[in-house]
Amino acid sequence: NFSKLFSIFVSLLAAFLLMYVYYKSEIIYGGNKIGYYKPYYLIGIILLLLSFFSFYIKENFKIIISIIGISVMLGLYSYEAVLQLGLLNVSRQEIRSNLAKKLDIKYDDRTRMEVYEELKSIYSENVTLTIHPSQFIDNSYQLFPLSGISKIKTIHCNENGYYSIYNSDQYGFNNPDTEWNKNYVEYLAIGDSFIHGSCVNEINTISGNIRKKINNKGIISLGYKGIGPVIQNAILREYGEDIKYKNIIWFYSGNDIQDLESELSNEILSKYFNNQKFTQNLIQKQEIIDIQLKDFLNKELLNNNKLLNFIKLSNIRKLIYWRDKVEATKSQSKFNLRNFEISMRNSKKIAERNNANFYFVYCPLINRYNSDTNYSDDDQFYYEDVMKIIEKLEIPIIDLHKEYFSKIDNPKAKFPFGIWGHYTPEAYEEISVLVLEKIKKFKENGK
Repeated sequence: NFSKLFSIFVSLLAAFLLMYVYYKSEIIYGGNKIGYYKPYYLIGIILLLLSFFSFYIKENFKIIISIIGISVMLGLYSYEAVLQLGLLNVSRQEIRSNLAKKLDIKYDDRTRMEVYEELKSIYSENVTLTIHPSQFIDNSYQLFPLSGISKIKTIHCNENGYYSIYNSDQYGFNNPDTEWNKNYVEYLAIGDSFIHGSCVNEINTISGNIRKKINNKGIISLGYKGIGPVIQNAILREYGEDIKYKNIIWFYSGNDIQDLESELSNEILSKYFNNQKFTQNLIQKQEIIDIQLKDFLNKELLNNNKLLNFIKLSNIRKLIYWRDKVEATKSQSKFNLRNFEISMRNSKKIAERNNANFYFVYCPLINRYNSDTNYSDDDQFYYEDVMKIIEKLEIPIIDLHKEYFSKIDNPKAKFPFGIWGHYTPEAYEEISVLVLEKIKKFKENGK
């Protein structure tokens, strides 16, 4: 009886897994995330084949397999429970909250979802969460969006004790919409979360601070969290071509090389990389983009279920994903650096075609200043190689590590509560002053 039940159970498990994967892949996501779900289809098929063979395996062997299988599953789900309950590591939000209490600083302990639900009850449909372009790398939608939903109250993040919330502009970026009405702007700023403005209010972002200091000459931020050099180059081409500007400021952070490999795995992003004339004409398709992003968000919100995430071993899968991504990136370092050089050369050419100056700003991560750990991330791993590439391309460099953080007694104080995250409002303001001063000197020296 056990022998028959074992084979039937494995068959049903495989069938259920395949049906669930099909439901998520084809019904919920309409086939747009087939790349993401392919491995799970493969697991289901292998499990189904093994279940057929199990009908011909001796019962004693099935008992051994069952004991091993049950032991492995108990171990995995025990570890998943530990991760979900935060028993091994306290979340960064909890650490910040505890530090805020000690320092008598007000701290908003709500989750992003709680803030979203509360604001949605007030503003109805005119509120959203940030949806970053890199979330579409494993998708196959007709369009690859390079920004967020337009003209909507957007909930960003909380590192300083409050949630940064901004009204997105007509193309979904973090700017006052009036900036797009100017005949020309002094600066285009491009980058990931540091130029997107994580996690401060718009007026305290780097672009917001520069805007206050250049007497309304205009600066447009084309930054968005989680993006790397390929997406950044694509953004410049899609949204920068219709703007008259004098300077491009490229803000680089230490994990951008890691982003390259995953970006080039996407078919549409590969077209941007391999064909400098390729375009999706996104600036004319914002209404379609908004519909797609809202549809994507609604589907992602369906996955925000703790019990379902526990069953799916979501935390363990994330750990495996990030570990494999970091290791794969380092094993392909020469290949990734070559592609980084190509992306930077192509981006510099965009500036040259528009008779604009091109500047490179290096933004270090906090790990560089953790003296109590030997951990080394992409920030340190690629630093020297990245700088050599930028020097080779004759792009003026503003190195925030050498020219700002290394001159401070406690660099970690420029990160909210001194832990992993982005910069404090004070740091963003001081960096904006430094960037403007360095650009002024470059221009005086003919660069």
